[in-house]
This record gives sequence, structure tokens and C-alpha cells, in this order.
Amino acid sequence: THTVLQVDVRNHGLSPRSEQMDYASMAQDMFDTLDAHQLTEVIVIGHSMGGKIAMAMTALSPSRIKQLIIIDIAPVNYTTRRHDSMFAAMNAV
Repeated sequence: THTVLQVDVRNHGLSPRSEQMDYASMAQDMFDTLDAHQLTEVIVIGHSMGGKIAMAMTALSPSRIKQLIIIDIAPVNYTTRRHDSMFAAMNAV
């Protein structure tokens, strides 16, 4: 019932590289992406750094964020793959 848009943020994955790397800039990148897809009010799920970006999006434009889901932004050891089952569920058809 929902369209899911997964995004590589700047300097990650296949996204463009930039010397500027702060949460306000990355939040604006997200809004630019949403605008390109004509999405005005969204549910945002942010994991780790994505959670901080999601919170910055809410600070910049709260009216565009219908719901906010933040997952695991605490400083922890990421050598254990604790989230594979969550990612599998989110990617399930």
C-alpha cells in the first residue's frame, strides 16, 4: 500500500560525492529527491546516520513529514549484523 524510495545519501553508494557533509545539506538533498518524485508528505524511516538526516528533515520542514521512524542512532559496535532480518522484511515483496 506504500511506495518505497530508498536513497543513497551523498558520499555513499552510487550517489555524487561532495566535500560538504552535514545533516542540513543531506536533509535538503532528501527534499530535492522528494520534489523530483513529486512527493509532498512522506513517512520517513531513517537508520543510523539516516535517522539523524530524517530528524534534520523534520526540523527543516515539519509539514512534509507525516511520520518519522528512527532506528538505531546510538553509538554501537556495527560488526554484528543485527539488522538483516529488518532489512529483509522492508525489502520483501
